[in-house]
Amino acid sequence: MDDQAVQPAPPPPYARPQQSTDSPAGSLPTETLTHILDLALQDLVPLERQTIRMVFSSVCKHWWSVAPKTDELVVHGSKQAERLSTALLNEEFAFRQEAIRALVITVGKETSPKASTLVGDLLLSCPLLERLNVTLDQGFSGGYGTLGKGFRDSLASCDTLTELEMYGKIEMAERRSPSHIFTNLLSLRRIVTPSLRVTSWVYAFQRNSSPNKLQQLVMPFESSRGAVTELLTPAAAYLVDVKLLGGADWTGHSHYLTPFIKSLTSIRRLVIGPFAYDLATLFNLLADLPTLKSFTLTSEPATQTQLQSLHGVTSTAAVRYIATAQQLKSLTLTDEIQRWWTELEQVQVKEAAEKAGVEFTLR
Repeated sequence: MDDQAVQPAPPPPYARPQQSTDSPAGSLPTETLTHILDLALQDLVPLERQTIRMVFSSVCKHWWSVAPKTDELVVHGSKQAERLSTALLNEEFAFRQEAIRALVITVGKETSPKASTLVGDLLLSCPLLERLNVTLDQGFSGGYGTLGKGFRDSLASCDTLTELEMYGKIEMAERRSPSHIFTNLLSLRRIVTPSLRVTSWVYAFQRNSSPNKLQQLVMPFESSRGAVTELLTPAAAYLVDVKLLGGADWTGHSHYLTPFIKSLTSIRRLVIGPFAYDLATLFNLLADLPTLKSFTLTSEPATQTQLQSLHGVTSTAAVRYIATAQQLKSLTLTDEIQRWWTELEQVQVKEAAEKAGVEFTLR
């Protein structure tokens, strides 16, 4: 019987490194390679981590097999988002859909509905997405931009999302946009949106439809009648870390931030500016937050006119608060307070802090 011809193995659906495993690089022990990769990935941003993994995997078959199949994707622009979502929806790679837990997306001036939909389709291609980092890069044009309805609708469908970070000058101008998104993201633990601008009034959460796992909130102090803080007040009782940024453009006199502060019954770290609450009652407000460990009153980027309200923050109230706040470990006040406190009053507050074991700083 004639020997049957040996059929060559079919090529893999993706290119693998072809360097021999008996080469010096290929002969390194798995444990050594894993340690090398771990060290190489330390302290890197997501794009750098993805690049290092790709370079590492291209050395040889052994290195390719050792490199972890990451649960994180870094995407630049709607075209790359379209290619990735198409690949994830391909039956051959469908198993990767549920493996993706984190997306880092940078979009530029692509404000067309199609571009927004393409990025949104990528979100829908990752049904178990937990962490989303979105940056709107406007380049040198400045100004605010929107992420588009297609993206926002897809974002509202990511009900497994636990962390949402949005950077760049992002504007939500539609009336129901923030409510539509956050009401559906009930698993959120972190919201970090340092430059978000809401330019129209929004509907507040109902208490049974708020993100009741929310623990960290970083967002700008907004000039639109407290839209976002009112939106999130029903979830405030769960927050442990809150930082409200900015506020230099605020010209109002209402104290709409007061109900939000009073609702922070689990708060441990709080950073706010001198806006939208009565500074004369600041330490009374803080005294009602028994879990608070770190408080910072910042004045950046307040105007000189706005800083005049700091005269309501008295050293007597500060000393009394420090003496009674059992959980407090750190108290930082803007150094602008020195315009209103005498040197003797500053010394009295410092001594009260030392006696209570509280780190007191003017910064």
